[in-house]
Amino acid sequence: MHVQGDEPERFELQAWWGPESIPLAPAQERALLCSVGSARFAVPIHYLRGVEAYGAVTPLPHVPPWVLGLTNVRGTVVGVVDLGRFLELGEVQPGQARLLLCGDGPRLAALAVGAAREVLDYPPASAQPAATLALPGGAARGRIARFVAGLIQTGTAAVPLLAVGQLLADEELLTG
Repeated sequence: MHVQGDEPERFELQAWWGPESIPLAPAQERALLCSVGSARFAVPIHYLRGVEAYGAVTPLPHVPPWVLGLTNVRGTVVGVVDLGRFLELGEVQPGQARLLLCGDGPRLAALAVGAAREVLDYPPASAQPAATLALPGGAARGRIARFVAGLIQTGTAAVPLLAVGQLLADEELLTG
């Protein structure tokens, strides 16, 4: 920077790239695979704020059976939802559960799931419509049909992709 008198010299920045060098949308999306009851689901990584071990949960009175209570995660009080119970796939076993801290805008919830260890990369265009979804025990019905965005291929099987934004926006999740 060159200073002349009391005023610094002004600089103008120019773009060194043309429109053809603007980055395109990612060719791959990422999802965390987790078990929910007897089924497996993929949770889009962009909704995840963290994965925690199932710790102390303070129960609340007069809440739906799938609301397990509240927990403190790094100074933030978060509602804990048994995702398997909410989706009518069975209860989570607290000793084996993980908490998926999921957020979308101002909404934050801890979804209690079984194992959550594997990350899957998939091309977004490869997600198939969820209309053909079948889970152990039959076709998807009820709540589960409302919260599946599509199916993604994982080697030999198709895994339902959870519509986390839609799930967190649903009033039934916390109010019953």
